Amino acid sequence: MTKEDTYLLIPTRVITDTQGVDMQKYNQDLYQCRQYAAQVNVGGDALAGLIAGAIVGAAIGAAVGNSDTAERGAGIGAVSGVTEGASEALSEQDVVIKKCLIGRGYKVLN
Repeated sequence: MTKEDTYLLIPTRVITDTQGVDMQKYNQDLYQCRQYAAQVNVGGDALAGLIAGAIVGAAIGAAVGNSDTAERGAGIGAVSGVTEGASEALSEQDVVIKKCLIGRGYKVLN
């Protein structure tokens, strides 16, 4: 798989009205918009969420219990944080794709 192929793997939750649209041109524009969206660092945002979640979870666990509770809190916080961080980054990718398509004259429906 080439780097160019990875742009096709970006999940797109964008609905576009394609009535009267040249689909070859649309697919080319969508591909280019996905390239822009790929610049959003999903892995970095997920890692930041993991670290922040672990810190907050450990602090809450330590405040309400002992070191075992702090450890469990850190684990729960880490899972929650990585999920939230990745979700926010994927949503940001959708926004980039939508804005890009709108900027190219397409009617984005969602």
